[in-house]
Amino acid sequence: MGLFRETPEKDREKIQDYINEYQLNELNENDLELLKKSILKVESYLVPSADIYVSLMVTQNWTIMKQLERLNKNIEELKNKL
Repeated sequence: MGLFRETPEKDREKIQDYINEYQLNELNENDLELLKKSILKVESYLVPSADIYVSLMVTQNWTIMKQLERLNKNIEELKNKL
């Protein structure tokens, strides 16, 4: 983490890396905007010693969110079949 704010291009790359890593391509626009703000805000508060812990928590949270997203899609598909 540098002393000064990274360029918007680096921010976009970082956000796209998160989207690719956690397979979040199917999020709607509102959720994507929230994701962008959250990533930038969290990373601005990170200190190197907390980086591993936060990384594990982020991975766990995104995994849970993806599972919930799949469950919601399945529920919607079942509702549509009835």
